[in-house]
Formats: sequence, C-alpha cells, structure tokens
Amino acid sequence: MRVAAVFLLVLLAGCATAPEPAAPARRNADTLNARGAELHRAGDLNGAARLFEQAQVQSQAIEYEDGIAQSLLNLARTRHAQGQAGEADAVLAKMLDGVPLAYIPARRAEALAQRTVLALARGDQPAATRWHEEARQACGKDCALQATLLNLGARIALERGDAPDARRQAQTALPQHRAAHNRIETANALRLIGAAALAQGDRQAATRALEEALAIDKALAHSNKICQDLVLLGHAADSPERRGYWQRALQVAGAAGMRRQQAELQARLDSLPSSPSTTSP
Repeated sequence: MRVAAVFLLVLLAGCATAPEPAAPARRNADTLNARGAELHRAGDLNGAARLFEQAQVQSQAIEYEDGIAQSLLNLARTRHAQGQAGEADAVLAKMLDGVPLAYIPARRAEALAQRTVLALARGDQPAATRWHEEARQACGKDCALQATLLNLGARIALERGDAPDARRQAQTALPQHRAAHNRIETANALRLIGAAALAQGDRQAATRALEEALAIDKALAHSNKICQDLVLLGHAADSPERRGYWQRALQVAGAAGMRRQQAELQARLDSLPSSPSTTSP
C-alpha cells in the first residue's frame, strides 16, 4: 500500500513537471504561420498567403482556436498588403462575424484593430471610430495591444482634424513601443507625432520626429513607410528642400513598383514652382 502511494505521488509529480508537448497538428499549423510570416517579411506575399491559408485549414480541422485566429489575422494583413482590401475585410469577417469560437480577447482586439486600419484606408471615419472603440473594449487594461491602439487613435484624431489629441496619443504610445522594442510601431508613433506637429505649425518638432521615423523605416526596409516619411519631411521643409524630399520619395516608389504612390508623388512635384535650374534664361 505504501509503495503504491509513493508510486502515485511520483507519477503525479512527473505529470506536473513535464507537461505534454503540443500535438503535431498544432505544431504544423504554427510552423506554417511562422514560415508565412518569413515570406511576408521577404516580400513574397503570394507565397505567404498560401501558407496562411494552409495553416487556417489545418487549425480548423482540429478546432485550434489560436491557430485559426493567427492564420486569419496573418492572411488579412497579407491581403491588405496585396492591395486587396475587400478580401482582407472578408477574412476578418470569418473571425469576427462567423461561427463563434473561444478566441482570447487579445486576438479579437487585434482583428478589430485591423478592421480599423481598413476603414481608415478607405476613408470611412465613422466605421474606424466604431471598430477602434470595440478594439479598446476587447483589449482591456492589461492588453499588449494598448500602445498600438493609441497609435490608431492618433490616426483617427488626425483624420478628424484634432492634431493636439493625435499628438498626445502618439506621444503616450511612443515610450511604450520603445520599451517593447517594437520598431515598427515606434516608427508609426514618430510619424504620427511628426504629422500632428506639422498640422500645428511646429515644423522643427515635426522634422525631428520624422527623421527618426525615416531612419527606422530604412533599417526595416519598408518602402511605403519611407515614402510617407519623405513626403511629410517635404511638407516640413522650405520650398527648395521640399522638391528634394519628394524626388527621393518618387525614386523609392518607382523602384518598389508602387504605381499609385508614384503617380501621386509626380503630381506633387508638378505642383511645385519650377526650380531656377529648370527655368529658361
């Protein structure tokens, strides 16, 4: 009897200290998501989308909730990066409006934040405000997405013309992003601070924030963000320097195959007064 009791205690202790490893199907889904994220960072958006779709199917087959959520969120980001905003919205709808599953609050908040980004991209301010508020409610006080939601709040404030509120929210978010070593969101916060300072007529503060954002975006090799930084720096500069910033942005957009941005930048350059070097004597 005493031997059996000791054996049982040892068995229970072993179970407590050596948790069962994740099932192979879960590991496979996680691996597909990780490989897809690598392809996305490398610029292979089609390849990334295929892997995220495979991860979603594998996760769905075993009702692996976090795998499903991660796959759909990754796929929505990829579709948006491919310029397929409608497809991205449809992917998010599977998570937010489809069959209810036990997603953790942070995943739901992340999906709502992505919906906010899509609404801002199409200029739907009321929808962006609504989804942003729902994301904040889903996130709660201790959610890791808090600082990102502050950045989104700053974007919404800029869209409605409230530069002081935009600057306040972005400045609140900035140290949180730095502490988390999140360079992408750090650059986003700096860009928002720069845009808000520019709207307030504070060109010196705008230039400081935007130059730091540009340095980060160049290190991360984010062409679209580099163009945004250079355009805003052009607005913060005097007329002769403005042309130089916008010409740099045009070169980046052209080399990156960003045709819409290329056309917009060319229109900006065409709107500038002719420089002395291009005028006839």
